[in-house]
Amino acid sequence: RLFIRRLDQSTATELPGTQGATVPLFSPDGQWVGFVVGTKLSKVSVEGGAAVAIGDVAGSHVSGAHWGEESGVLLSEAFGNRGLIRLPAGGGPPETIIGLGSEELAFAVPRLLPGGKAILFASDSGGQSDLWKAERADEGRYWWQNSEFKLTRLTNDVEVEEDLRSSPTGKELAFIRGRGDLWLIG
Repeated sequence: RLFIRRLDQSTATELPGTQGATVPLFSPDGQWVGFVVGTKLSKVSVEGGAAVAIGDVAGSHVSGAHWGEESGVLLSEAFGNRGLIRLPAGGGPPETIIGLGSEELAFAVPRLLPGGKAILFASDSGGQSDLWKAERADEGRYWWQNSEFKLTRLTNDVEVEEDLRSSPTGKELAFIRGRGDLWLIG
């Protein structure tokens, strides 16, 4: 279940329809909380009200999500075959953005950089988890309209990188590496 508590209040209120929720995320304007329950990606207003289904993620084990301003919701799929997928924030079927390669087990922690210039994500391949940056081959088209991407490996080591964040400019990255070390790159 998901709860909300205003900073000026002492008690939290349960958001309806969030029983069993995983992978919580905020909309870019902070007015909605997205979450996955079972095979559905849904959203609920931070003011309360009924949960609204965004789309079906059946067959996926969602290992991370990020709600972009124009791109909808990006989801990373672990142990499936779709990799990075997108669901329109207003609802609709999932679309694969970048599929898993033959050696890749999972994508995780997707983050859309400010202005939609690139997507950062972790890829688990060959027993090693590394951070990657994907840039659109055709910047004049939306992410889901591109079929090719420029991929850049940001890390290349045996340590696990997770909890990826970018600075407001998108030029610096922060992540947890290994057993809890905070790393910054830029």
